[in-house]
Amino acid sequence: MAKEGFKRRFDYVLKYTDTVAEFEHYWNSLLADYNCAKHSWIIRLNSLKEKWCPSYNKDWFSGGVLSSQRSETTNHSISRRLHKTNGLCDFYKCFLDVIDEWRSKENKGDYNSSTGNRYYACADNMLCLHARDVYTIAIYLIFEQRFIKAIGLRCQRISYEFPVSKYIVGHPTKDFIRHVVMFNEQEMVVDCTCKSYGEIGVLCSHILRVFIVHNVEEIPKQYIMKRWTKKAMNTIVEEGEDRDNEVSVVSASVWRMQSIRNCIKVINEAQHCPAARKLIDLGVLDMSCKVKEYIGGIEGDGNVSNNFAGCCGTDC
Repeated sequence: MAKEGFKRRFDYVLKYTDTVAEFEHYWNSLLADYNCAKHSWIIRLNSLKEKWCPSYNKDWFSGGVLSSQRSETTNHSISRRLHKTNGLCDFYKCFLDVIDEWRSKENKGDYNSSTGNRYYACADNMLCLHARDVYTIAIYLIFEQRFIKAIGLRCQRISYEFPVSKYIVGHPTKDFIRHVVMFNEQEMVVDCTCKSYGEIGVLCSHILRVFIVHNVEEIPKQYIMKRWTKKAMNTIVEEGEDRDNEVSVVSASVWRMQSIRNCIKVINEAQHCPAARKLIDLGVLDMSCKVKEYIGGIEGDGNVSNNFAGCCGTDC
């Protein structure tokens, strides 16, 4: 059995060390404090550290998810619904229910992000305003937390050769290792030795501290990862593109939900105006004819064809 405090220290070394140097320092400190450097399990674990320690894998995007978390999340979601006596059919039905639950949570998050973000700690900062407009609520909260942390960091410029500045950034008392940030103010290119952006896709507090120094008011476009934005599920296909090449269009279920919301918004605006109602009815009829011509008929309820028959002088 592990000694008291070992698991907590091990979790810290695993999750909160940004660089290899930090990991080595705290790892050696952990082994010395608990006198376990010669334990066979520790020796084997140390020989495989490149495979399980995030500090050695900062060059690859992971979204901040550990390799074991995906399977653990799936197992937890399914196992709490099933018993060991359930059969394969029960498992399949349970799996579909879990997927529906995840999709429902995803749609709820998408709706919350599209209707506004009530979280706002930095009311007058332009950088946070831009992040709030761009990111989903969950990612904005991560960005805001890093921005608040950046305010307390010490930023020292150690070299400057136009247009590139080199800074050392870190907390004066809390950080064992301070990080180096290179910033090209002309091309708005920035890099930090913590490599957090490459791993998660959100700018780290060290880079944000440099942005504060240089009065940067918007996140550079190249550092806004589309998968974290409110428009991540929206893809517009330019006119003239081959229809067969529309591989990046959103899935049918997501598009349907977004289209229903847009239609409801327009209908609510027109409900008290007879002329606007008529305009919407005519638009629906015209749209139906064009869709039928394009795909050879609308699939679904057979009543659709009857309702729209003769809308353009023919049976479409």
